Parts: sequence; structure tokens; C-alpha cells
Amino acid sequence: MIDQLLKYFKRAAGYPLLFSFIAGIILAVTHNGKAYQSEWFSDDGFVETICFTIALSLIISLLSASLFLNSANAIRLNAFYSFMAWMAPASSICLYVIYREVDNFMTGSEIYEGNRVLDGFILSMAIVHIACLAVTFVLYRRRVVKK
Repeated sequence: MIDQLLKYFKRAAGYPLLFSFIAGIILAVTHNGKAYQSEWFSDDGFVETICFTIALSLIISLLSASLFLNSANAIRLNAFYSFMAWMAPASSICLYVIYREVDNFMTGSEIYEGNRVLDGFILSMAIVHIACLAVTFVLYRRRVVKK
């Protein structure tokens, strides 16, 4: 059972972490901040923010390890408990990040001094994590539990 869960863990946590790492490196390397001026957000913080986002992705991936609770029969056989063990810890952080980033995008305020590319990267990282968790949960329930 642990071998099957390990396969799903690699898909649910590994792929989004790899996406965050590769996309973060590409953004950091291609970022040209010479023309960027803001009194609230300096260009010096761009690469550090990407590093923090990759660290957040790593934390979300570690929280995804709660899917191993599905090795217990009581959790695996109850769809609600299985869903909560699979999704709750990591997706709660993802949903909070999505909420905050959408709030940033929706503020039509002219005083917003953030970086839209950076906000888009953070938002996409959270969406990829939650999507991979959801897809792997559905695949797990169809392929392993229904047997």
C-alpha cells in the first residue's frame, strides 16, 4: 500500500515542486529590473521573493505527505476522511495563497505597487499544487480504492 501511495505522492507533490523550481529559475534569470522603480517594492527583493515562493512550494509538498494517512483502512475506506487526509493540510495553505493573490489582482487601486509577474508566479504555484492534489486523489480513489 505504501508503494502505491508513494507513487501518488511523487505526482501530487513532486511535479508542482519541480514546476515551481524551474519556473522560478526562469523568472529569476530573465528578470530585467533596471527600469523597475517603486517606493514599496524594490528590484532587490525579486529573486528573494522567488526563493521564498520555492520554499513555500517545498513546505506545501511536505504537507502533502499527509496523504500517507490513507494507508490506514479506517481512513482509506471512508471517502470523506480520505479526502481530508489527502487535501486538507496542503490545500488550506494553497487556498489562502490563492485568496491573497486574487485579492491583489482584483484591487483596482492605483497604490498597488506589487509586481504582477511575481504575483502570477505565486498564484500559479498554488493552483498547480492544488490541481495536482485533486487529480491524484481522484486517480487514487478510482484505481486503488475501487478494487
